[in-house]
Amino acid sequence: FLHDQVRKLGAREDRIFEFDTGFDPEKEILREKTNRDKKSTDKLSHVTFVYAGRIEENKGVSDLLNAFYVLREKYLANLIFIGEGSFSKKLRHEINLNKHASDVKMLGQISNQEVLELMCQATAVVTPTQSRFPEGRCMSAMEALLVGTPVIAPKLGPFPYLVSDLNNGILYKPDDIYSLIDAMSRLIEDKNLLK
Repeated sequence: FLHDQVRKLGAREDRIFEFDTGFDPEKEILREKTNRDKKSTDKLSHVTFVYAGRIEENKGVSDLLNAFYVLREKYLANLIFIGEGSFSKKLRHEINLNKHASDVKMLGQISNQEVLELMCQATAVVTPTQSRFPEGRCMSAMEALLVGTPVIAPKLGPFPYLVSDLNNGILYKPDDIYSLIDAMSRLIEDKNLLK
């Protein structure tokens, strides 16, 4: 994605230098261990959506929470937020305003291994970035796909480069909470959709 963006700005191909294109060795080791463990770790028995990243308003955390609460009226599900940020306190407040608050967990900062283990067990990892945030890449989407968990993401920025719609995830219309709800619902209703 970033390579294409730089080319579109007029950079010559031979002048583009790529670096930091993968995971550091520690994460590679964690990924390999998690993939091995995945064979013996079943998905959670209930639907669980995971968000991993900075807890910021323009990363769409409120959109995800509101979509989840609409979804929760119809389906038994859980939502886990992993990370911290300037919007953490406000998000905690928003969580507690709903009758389904007990179905939402904010875990804060946890180890890379714990993140990968939760991603492995999740129904999907959701990356609800809003269009006003210039996402350059999304590490949580890459990590989820590496451990074989579908990603629900907006059809913008780097996400269409990572997520093949209805293959390894679902792309939804950016900044559209109803499109996000529809994507999450489809994953719940059609158990064979992304298998």
